[in-house]
Amino acid sequence: MASFEIDGKQIDLTLTIGRVRIAKEKHAINIADIVDDKSSIRFLAVDPVILSDVLWALYHDRLQQAGIGGKKQLDELMDSKTVASAYAGLKEEFKDFFPWGAGFCQMVEGLKDLGPVPIG
Repeated sequence: MASFEIDGKQIDLTLTIGRVRIAKEKHAINIADIVDDKSSIRFLAVDPVILSDVLWALYHDRLQQAGIGGKKQLDELMDSKTVASAYAGLKEEFKDFFPWGAGFCQMVEGLKDLGPVPIG
């Protein structure tokens, strides 16, 4: 079970089918689509804005319970330390949850050296 710290509080990042489904159906974020969806782990490695969007889609209930009132507040709290912690935790969850997770995450680590990846 991975977590990250934001505003002095730990947020559990455990992935479940239910969380993946909610993100896909309610927020149009499909983290399992490693080819076409910009919110997949390959972009989380290089784009903290997408990381924040994915965190909100997957864990908005847990973030609200921790006192984060909305997406705008989450964005304001996402400093470099929080981004690094959230990415590391979410990457661990991807490795554990998806059958392809460990190998794919290892490949994605190379993207961090490339910088932003053009979409489209």
